[in-house]
Amino acid sequence: MSALTRELNDAGIAESLIQQLQTTASATNYGLQRSIHLDRENLEGLAYVMILACADIADGTMTLQESVDVDISTGRAAATPRS
Repeated sequence: MSALTRELNDAGIAESLIQQLQTTASATNYGLQRSIHLDRENLEGLAYVMILACADIADGTMTLQESVDVDISTGRAAATPRS
């Protein structure tokens, strides 16, 4: 078991949540790089980055909007508004 896998386990991230992340990332063309399938190591890395972002939002280090703005500024396309 890798150190990253242990960190995810310690954070309470179940395998089912990792698989949901894979499904969502594949369906939305989202990941560490656009249009690149996430292998297991990169999938776990993305999950860990998301944990850190959630922790920053939870403790007030940044707002959800600031997190989205950072995400977009580093390469993710803005979501299409839903009507």
